[in-house]
Amino acid sequence: MPIDNEQAATGDEQQTTPAERAFDLFDAGKLGEEALLAAIGVSRDGYLPTEAITHRALDAVEQGRLSEQGLVKLLGS
Repeated sequence: MPIDNEQAATGDEQQTTPAERAFDLFDAGKLGEEALLAAIGVSRDGYLPTEAITHRALDAVEQGRLSEQGLVKLLGS
């Protein structure tokens, strides 16, 4: 998430999770689908998607940037 100058001046930065950062890079075209899945950790034992990840994954499918197979992996199925 970009930090605006007002946030930087007041120190009100929000920490971005690794999954959010990975999706930001994916959205910017700097990560492909496989790298996104690896960065989020979908193959790790105990992986459970957050509600935010689920929404971002559905948005990416709707925009034609994420495959149905990638969506299934991100949903933990």
